[in-house]
Amino acid sequence: MLSLFADCLLVASRLPSPDARRRATLERKREDEEWLMQRRAGRFDATMR
Repeated sequence: MLSLFADCLLVASRLPSPDARRRATLERKREDEEWLMQRRAGRFDATMR
């Protein structure tokens, strides 16, 4: 029983913190928005030629 608890603590200590997960999610969202804006700008440029 004690070893199971120790294993759970070990696994939990390897998980990223909630702040790190939230920061990574926000960074990924920002990158996605930048990519989408670049994509839209490229499509607009192509229609203007």
